[in-house]
Amino acid sequence: MTEKELARLEFAKKSVEFWPPNEISPKAKIHHLSVIGGDGFGWARDTDGTLIKVNHAGNVTICDYVEVRAFVTIDRAVNGTTYIGEGNKIDNHVHVAHNAKIGTWNTFANGCCIEGSVEIEHNNTFGGNVVVQRKVKIGSNNIFGSGCVVTKDVGDNGVYVGNPARKLKDNG
Repeated sequence: MTEKELARLEFAKKSVEFWPPNEISPKAKIHHLSVIGGDGFGWARDTDGTLIKVNHAGNVTICDYVEVRAFVTIDRAVNGTTYIGEGNKIDNHVHVAHNAKIGTWNTFANGCCIEGSVEIEHNNTFGGNVVVQRKVKIGSNNIFGSGCVVTKDVGDNGVYVGNPARKLKDNG
């Protein structure tokens, strides 16, 4: 096993199932059948290949004017906070994984998948079924066409399409 794998395994063995309460603004609207603050999907392999659960001990913060539609899942952080900033609009069947940090006034159409530790800044538009792979950083004022798979960091003011996502043109 690599050093990184061994460190993750040690963390998993020592992790506990305790988390602080979620912080949801009274000005946010959460539709029924959404799961906010559930345990994220985290596993480490023991030296014999056995999967060991990495417990998520963080929480979720949802700010003012956020709307979360039905069947959305927003996972609590491993440590710290999964953060949904002011004014975001999240359509049905969207998944936001643990430790994501989402800035302000973004829109996410149905079926988007925001993987773990993603950072998204402000005023972006995500078409249906966009996937943002883990640890990717996205700037501001971008448009992502339906079905995009974002595999690398993205700056500001672009229009992206395809799998993997590629810049089609400037936005503006």
